[in-house]
Amino acid sequence: MMAGMSGWGRPLRTIVSLLCVFAWDSVVSAQQFQVATPQWRSEGLRLVQFADDGTIHFAGKEDKTFPAGDLISMRRENVRLPEHPRPPYLLLTSGEWIPLDPAQRLTWNDNRVQGAMRGLKAIKENASISIPLVYVALVCLAPPHGEEDGEILLNRLLLSKRRADIFLLKSGDQIEGKVLERGDKTWQIQAGERTVDLELDKLAALAPNPDRLIVPRAKKPYFRISMAEGARIDFASLKFDSEGQVFQGKTLFGAEIRVPLSEVVLLRSKNANAVYLSDLPPARVEVSPVLSVTWPLGRNRTPLGRPLRLADGVHDKGLSMPAGMRVEYDLKEAFHWFDGSVGLDMRDGAKGRAKVEVRLDGKKFALGGPEELASEKAVVDFRLDVRGGRTLSLEVISGSRVGVQPIVNWGSARLVK
Repeated sequence: MMAGMSGWGRPLRTIVSLLCVFAWDSVVSAQQFQVATPQWRSEGLRLVQFADDGTIHFAGKEDKTFPAGDLISMRRENVRLPEHPRPPYLLLTSGEWIPLDPAQRLTWNDNRVQGAMRGLKAIKENASISIPLVYVALVCLAPPHGEEDGEILLNRLLLSKRRADIFLLKSGDQIEGKVLERGDKTWQIQAGERTVDLELDKLAALAPNPDRLIVPRAKKPYFRISMAEGARIDFASLKFDSEGQVFQGKTLFGAEIRVPLSEVVLLRSKNANAVYLSDLPPARVEVSPVLSVTWPLGRNRTPLGRPLRLADGVHDKGLSMPAGMRVEYDLKEAFHWFDGSVGLDMRDGAKGRAKVEVRLDGKKFALGGPEELASEKAVVDFRLDVRGGRTLSLEVISGSRVGVQPIVNWGSARLVK
């Protein structure tokens, strides 16, 4: 029997060796990032150093070392940008998304909300996260009634003009008022001239009075990390432990937390080197209604109010345009590159067909990719040289499928200096 097995020794060793190489390559590949600075963009890089002195070092086919102030973004390769977290979560006025641990109790007072973050750890073990209420734009505890339209409903709630807190119930009903008293299971709400006892297990979301909210400000450039669990968190300071393969830093709302590198899908710097089109007022918007319906320009959301979904994931920044729309921006010869990803929205535009055009001072760019966006799975990544340009225009044109309104997203569309 042993003699019969001995002939398998070398093939088995070869197979095991190949499996080990494959596994190692998979680990290395999973830790590779596409990195962008004002000077260059490169793929297949592994983070080695993110030092206190502001130096960043990446290793790859060509090593890269540069000041942290030059970093625009580092995005994990072959991984979709994550969806926003499912309830329970907090959405802050800065656009940060904080997933909450449903097993841990969320506590409130007149000034702060405190709870445990799902998938993240405070630097002090077992410490919960405390956030000033003035930074909290939305508390979502459970999906609202009609989960399919929940995203639209919550977005409308955020954008609504109100002079009081709005309590959205799981049934879809709303109460507008202010909290008089907080109990463990019931809150007393002053709603106009009447007092309402609100059972917390019936509450889906709370949108605080916007008159009491502020956006946290940073005195210098800072970083936002998007994580696999869906969290998006801004860091006023950040450093990287290369041995533990973990980031640790202080958030804009004052908490100190650590984030494993394996959880980081996107890290982008919020500084003066890159300007997102959604943060710029367009010089001109022209609309030719399709199917007798006029849609607005979507900024960081589709015209219906959903997140910007492309085949490569959810983009937090970008534009969303229906067919028949042309948008123009004044560049004033201030930028070097225009880059991003363009494609049909995975939900609102998936059944449409569209053509897109980008022009600099009237001259059409060749984006590459298909002539027509004919599938929601098609995403065209672009990086265009706009040096010396004065006017940038984007246009979406109806494609070959008649009777369906396509919605095209320009995900993470930005101008780089």
